[in-house]
Amino acid sequence: MLLLLALAGPAAAQRVEHIREFTARIEVQPDGSVEVTEEIEVLALGHSIRRGIFRDLLLGSVDPLGLISPDFEVLEALRNGEPETYRTESRGDFLRIYLGQQDVILQPGMYRYRLRYRMAAQVDFHEGYDEIYWNVNGTGWSFVTLRVQAEVTLPPGATILQHAAYTGRTGDQGRDFRVAGQTDRSILFVTTRPLAAGENLTVAVGFPKGIVPPSDRFAWLVWLMEQDPLEVAGVLLLVLLGYYTVVWFRVGRDPKAGVIVPIYQPELPPAAMRYIRRMGFDNDCVAAALLNLAVKGQVTLEE
Repeated sequence: MLLLLALAGPAAAQRVEHIREFTARIEVQPDGSVEVTEEIEVLALGHSIRRGIFRDLLLGSVDPLGLISPDFEVLEALRNGEPETYRTESRGDFLRIYLGQQDVILQPGMYRYRLRYRMAAQVDFHEGYDEIYWNVNGTGWSFVTLRVQAEVTLPPGATILQHAAYTGRTGDQGRDFRVAGQTDRSILFVTTRPLAAGENLTVAVGFPKGIVPPSDRFAWLVWLMEQDPLEVAGVLLLVLLGYYTVVWFRVGRDPKAGVIVPIYQPELPPAAMRYIRRMGFDNDCVAAALLNLAVKGQVTLEE
């Protein structure tokens, strides 16, 4: 019975859509960006995987206020070695990449996708070291992933000071992984159990400071956030008052009063205008009508 149960597990997995293997190569670039190559082998049976797959990536932010997302670029998308159609869709902090075509239904079988992309500003700068922290397969999958492995490669000149990895759902610190290989600037993490839907492998690798220069793009914002809030508010108030004072003197004041020449071309005849102005009929209405007829040459008035 134990032997039958052991054999039934792999057999049952073949009847349910799943990710057979998820392999990621995370290459840290000298400018702090990462170039990631993902190999995703899936079993498609027409349930959740009909036209293709989608990949959710957490973009995060690159500024201290969390308002600006990092630059992102898809470099390559393949299915079984052939170019695959893809499109991206922003979903708040996440970017969803769809791989597949609307009018192409996949036949049941095993498919291997290759997704290669670049994401800027992914190095975290700490007190005594810098670090790359990466969610490998993400928590957006709705089916089991049998095996996840991630290889992190540091920029030239960097060496690994420390490393860590976690498995499970968001916030979990599971230890279901092993280090399958390590050199001075690269390390390979491999899971030791299948990951359920919503579970993820997270890796972190620390290396010496100075290899990746920190960006000074938002240095002014960091400096501003370190100042006293009341002082900053006072300076901003003075700047705004000065700006609006200049704008008011230039374009905010009304022009000097001049001669007003009203131009009006009534569409109603004079008699009707008289009637509307007086809100009633009188002899002036008759006079206005006669004068209007005389102007048009319809009648001749003689005294």
